[in-house]
Parts: sequence; C-alpha cells; structure tokens
Amino acid sequence: MALWTFLYPIPLDFGQRIIPHKQVASKACPGSNFPYDDFRKFVTFYRDKWEHSALAQQRIAAFRLKPYLFVV
Repeated sequence: MALWTFLYPIPLDFGQRIIPHKQVASKACPGSNFPYDDFRKFVTFYRDKWEHSALAQQRIAAFRLKPYLFVV
C-alpha cells in the first residue's frame, strides 16, 4: 500500500482514502481479525521512510517504467 501511494495519486488518508474493504462490502476475509492498526502503522512508516530516501525514490521511479506493473 505504501508503494501504491507513490505510484497512484492516493493520499495517505486513513479513514477517507485508505479503508478496510469491510467498510465497502460485507466480507469475512479476515474481517475484524485484520490488524488494521498495524497495517496503518507500517504503511505510514514505509511511506515516510521512502519519501525521505533518494535511493527509494530512484527505485520507485524505475518501478514506474515497468509498463506491465504500472499503468496510468
């Protein structure tokens, strides 16, 4: 998810833009067992680290050049 926020115009906005799919569909996989707080913590952690890393930004830019992985 952290990578997707770089590849696509997804603001790091939990609750409005990044939500568990159980909020939009009745799902039981994994339902209330999904560690959403940990997910949120890790996405925020990696997003912040990669945003401030020149090497990470280079690698994300290279990743964007792979058309079979990234399409706008």
